[in-house]
Amino acid sequence: MGVLKNSEAARVCLHFHDDIAQRIPRAEAEACVALLKRACAAVYGENAVEVWGPCGSYRRGAASSHDLDVIISEEDGGGAVPLLPLLEHLEKRGFLAAHLQVPWSNNEVPGRKAAHSAPPPAKHRRGDVGYAVAAESKGDGRKARRAERPQTYMGSYARCQLPFALIYFTGGTHFNRSLRLLAKELGYTLSDQGLAQCKRSGDNNSGPRVWTGPSLAAATEEEVFAALGVPYCAPECRDDARLAALGPMPSPAAEPEPEDADSGDELERYEV
Repeated sequence: MGVLKNSEAARVCLHFHDDIAQRIPRAEAEACVALLKRACAAVYGENAVEVWGPCGSYRRGAASSHDLDVIISEEDGGGAVPLLPLLEHLEKRGFLAAHLQVPWSNNEVPGRKAAHSAPPPAKHRRGDVGYAVAAESKGDGRKARRAERPQTYMGSYARCQLPFALIYFTGGTHFNRSLRLLAKELGYTLSDQGLAQCKRSGDNNSGPRVWTGPSLAAATEEEVFAALGVPYCAPECRDDARLAALGPMPSPAAEPEPEDADSGDELERYEV
């Protein structure tokens, strides 16, 4: 029988299983985001970036969440914020106990702090992400989550991608799948980074879907829904929303191509 090889992320999850399994109350989620906002101000400067969150089930109105989803974007509408300085700042202050995924290579033993001796290139692509899980042991052998250290997912996005990222990170899973299926039926691809026309690449159109035009420009989530031809659905209604009977679905209008439009290859990782 072959040997099962766990990834570093899998080993970290096993190490912190009991802590990850805990639900995060709304008050604790809010405390975590408040800490992240203070950290962003210290790292990037006051009012330089915006922190959106918690997203996920918190934004959908749930009493508790499995983890935290947070989006970071530049206040002035520029590109994505490099996460490495923020992660280093949080780690130095004891916020991070272990990493599941970071924008650089991490081969540390689960439960130990990551080594930053080999930082990644200075250029960060849009959509760089970092995970963190943490736990604090009590004297009686039980483990409790510190309010400022729950399992956290941070995504960095350009301001022009924010409406799409908010939809993606708000969920729920079935609701997002319905939106992506609707976009696909219209000949588009919808991801956390944009809404664009696409086609299959490769021989016999059997390869990954790639963008064939620019992403729709949208300033709000409402504009994304309007482009898909469906009424806006508030976050608290997205768990059980059904799109099949929401009326006609006009095709999104093409927009001028932005200078830094993402390639379809970068979007494929979020396709169903």
